[in-house]
Amino acid sequence: MTWFGLGVLFALMYLMSSGAAFIATYKFPGRAPIRFFRWFYMPLDWLAARSPIFQRGYNGFHQWCYRLFVKG
Repeated sequence: MTWFGLGVLFALMYLMSSGAAFIATYKFPGRAPIRFFRWFYMPLDWLAARSPIFQRGYNGFHQWCYRLFVKG
């Protein structure tokens, strides 16, 4: 696997883990390390604030996670 492939894989895993953190924040609000999550996923929030395309995908992914794992 090339460096580019590893970078893409890392980015996808980072994005997917943000969904897991989003789920944990809603399912276990008293036990989830919310301050750590806020710090750790700050680059994704920064990018979402500056890129409308990324913002739609990022928010849509979190909405999907909420509907599938928290609400349903």
